[in-house]
Amino acid sequence: SEDKNSKDFCVTGDEETCKVNTCYLNKTKDSCSPGTIVEYKVNASDIIRFHVVHDDGEKLTLQSQKNIVYNVAWYATGDEEVDNADSNNPVCKKCDNTIGPNTILPKLEEKTKNWNNVNDLNYSIGEKESTLGYSQCVGYNNCSNTGYMLSRSNNVKARMITIQEAAKLDCTTSNKSCPIWMYNYLHDSISFEGTVNDTYTENNGGRNYAYWFMNTPTYNDRACYVTQSGSIGWDLMIKIDRGARAVVEINKN
Repeated sequence: SEDKNSKDFCVTGDEETCKVNTCYLNKTKDSCSPGTIVEYKVNASDIIRFHVVHDDGEKLTLQSQKNIVYNVAWYATGDEEVDNADSNNPVCKKCDNTIGPNTILPKLEEKTKNWNNVNDLNYSIGEKESTLGYSQCVGYNNCSNTGYMLSRSNNVKARMITIQEAAKLDCTTSNKSCPIWMYNYLHDSISFEGTVNDTYTENNGGRNYAYWFMNTPTYNDRACYVTQSGSIGWDLMIKIDRGARAVVEINKN
């Protein structure tokens, strides 16, 4: 099978070395391999670099190469109480992840609302019908229909990647299990065979060590993310040293 960290996917840090790929012209399913780089003009003025997550033959599901949102909690109201008695396992007494990513997701939607050249997304997740085919999870590879309900009927432009999508790309809880393109451009990616460390911050936050998933296992005060070490991790959902990458859909020509 094709190397998931192939240099054809432009993980060298010098994207000018990337070979020209016209897979977007091919209407055959999976003609664009996961990781393939796509430079796409999301509106009249902005060009964003993405990587292919999935190709169904008619459209491409893409994830932005870098975080679009920085230093934002998965969900936080400001009333949470963190007990640090066990420094290795702090507990948030008033955290409730069953509400969903209602802090980070609106931030991502706001940042991408003018991406007029990507498809509108209308989706729901949760205990009823899920148009994305996933819900809250017991573990990264064990999801059920017992989670929160999120509906987006206002034609948003972007969402976050799901745990199931990452698992299909071989991500597990082991370091460097994810393809390099998924965890490059994080705080210390180079220490785990990445090529570029991202040093950008927002909201008076620190370096971004990760980016959040759309869904998460059923630990009440936790949420899951892609780590800088190339794995699926989880921590308090109110942490702000991580952000979000935009997942969008575009039609194949």
